[in-house]
Amino acid sequence: MTNRERELEAAQPTHSEIGEDRVGKFEKQTFADTSIVIDGNEYVGCRFSRCEIIFAGGSLPNLTNNSFTDCRWTFDGPAGRTVQFMKALYEGGGKGLVEATFDNIRGNPVAGVKIH
Repeated sequence: MTNRERELEAAQPTHSEIGEDRVGKFEKQTFADTSIVIDGNEYVGCRFSRCEIIFAGGSLPNLTNNSFTDCRWTFDGPAGRTVQFMKALYEGGGKGLVEATFDNIRGNPVAGVKIH
């Protein structure tokens, strides 16, 4: 196990582990000054303050009506590699494709870009 994997394991609350089969649901809870792996969990009306929010590319989280104050976002594992790829694509001549992808994310579909 790498140091980063140990850090991630130690940082997550007992309710959270990366995996396709697990889903934790958290409603109207406050998280402060902690690291949280959000993969596969559902958060509804929660408050996050000064947290490190980690998405590692496992099951998609469900985020509804939450607030994030002074949080840091970390994209790790497959999610981190996807962000690195998008950065390399942007810098390597694919700026239009990356911009079109963001347009799709914003709800403005662009021909030639599909998000599954």
